[in-house]
Amino acid sequence: MSRSVPPASPTSPSPMTTLGYALFATRWLQAPLYFGLVAAQGVYVYKFFNELWCLSGAAPAYG
Repeated sequence: MSRSVPPASPTSPSPMTTLGYALFATRWLQAPLYFGLVAAQGVYVYKFFNELWCLSGAAPAYG
């Protein structure tokens, strides 16, 4: 004897569901920020290895 679950009533979505959808939709507003941060990190990596290369060339002068 199983009880049947009544169908969901057609009411307005709860505030938490609406908030969840809103936060999920704003990911496209945040995406350019994250892409910019990744690009900036790439610049720092390039500058680091460029400086490391320059310093490694000058290392025999200190020895």
